[in-house]
Amino acid sequence: MKITRRSVLQLSGVTLAIGLSGCSLRWPFGVRPPTIESQTIGVENAQCVGDEPRQHEVTVSYHAPNHRLSLEGALKTTSPCPNLFLTSDTGVGKSEIRDDAILLTIDPATSEDCEPCPAEVEYAATVTFDHDPSKVYIYHTEETDDGWKRVGPIETETID
Repeated sequence: MKITRRSVLQLSGVTLAIGLSGCSLRWPFGVRPPTIESQTIGVENAQCVGDEPRQHEVTVSYHAPNHRLSLEGALKTTSPCPNLFLTSDTGVGKSEIRDDAILLTIDPATSEDCEPCPAEVEYAATVTFDHDPSKVYIYHTEETDDGWKRVGPIETETID
């Protein structure tokens, strides 16, 4: 059998295809990051706190059979009437975090119909993934004199 460039390339392609078959959770650079299938977030309580100290805190629980994360937390805002948003990112491209880790950020957006004051907002959120992340990092966003900044991680939860 004569070895040609074409036969080497064909053999390489077949070898690569066999090597990658059955690797549904493998990604080119590691484990495939989970995607969010559903999410909810809502304000449970919000109030002006005046000069009282305000806290960033969150309690995390994870239900592995359903790939569901539950959060109950409190964040500092400049108004007791925020709309809350949940944004996410993965560890892909971040050298200190695994590719299949999830970074969740709770972002408040202040309503224009509300009188500003130093406030604390309690919230509850649920996030369902298509498969388990290795770790979840929870951040909050707060408004400072220099603009909005991400605070945290407030809490981390190792899943695997």
